[in-house]
Amino acid sequence: MALSHDIPESRTGDFTMINKKYSTRDEVAAMKDIIADTVFDEEMVQLLEEEKKRESIEAQIVKDADMIDQFLECAEKSYDGMLLLKDWKGVMDKLYASLYTESARTLRKQIESTNPRQRHEQFF
Repeated sequence: MALSHDIPESRTGDFTMINKKYSTRDEVAAMKDIIADTVFDEEMVQLLEEEKKRESIEAQIVKDADMIDQFLECAEKSYDGMLLLKDWKGVMDKLYASLYTESARTLRKQIESTNPRQRHEQFF
């Protein structure tokens, strides 16, 4: 299911909240084009549609993993001095509220309280 989430993004891009406000994309069409004439054609589209509904625990975990990736990217950019991201705490709090699993909420708290460059700084 995680692959079914990421495969269409190779054609549509990985939309942020801002992209979604102004643009649309057709992930199902992208998936169908990519996997046409393969043994996965029906299964991958079904997994993509299931993931978008967010009803199964698997779909919720995949969405949480996607959100954790966004939290990590924002933390790195904020630490590197992108001051605008420091003002996004309200947006990040809203995203935090949309996480499905307790483990994802725990990871998000750890990301917020950790220097994302700490491990690498010991080498410089």
